Amino acid sequence: MKNVRIVSISTLLVNVAKDVNATAIVKGLRAVSDFESEMQMAQMNRSLSGVETLFLPSSPRTPLSPRDYCARSRATEATSRPSCPPRSPNA
Repeated sequence: MKNVRIVSISTLLVNVAKDVNATAIVKGLRAVSDFESEMQMAQMNRSLSGVETLFLPSSPRTPLSPRDYCARSRATEATSRPSCPPRSPNA
């Protein structure tokens, strides 16, 4: 695509968007649980720079890893999933 750039960043995404005169940021979402925090960031980016954020679902070939799934499950649910190993006492 001629009008798409992929860049590596080491600062706030909104700063890079301004530097490259971006009008939109495209982000992939792996799970529904990603949406809430990404939406908050998108709204902040829009208020700081006017840049819009577009969300695309990830490919079914790139689902959450079991480790990611267990971490998200522990963070959002009161009970642990039987398929997840017990939490480390140091975690």
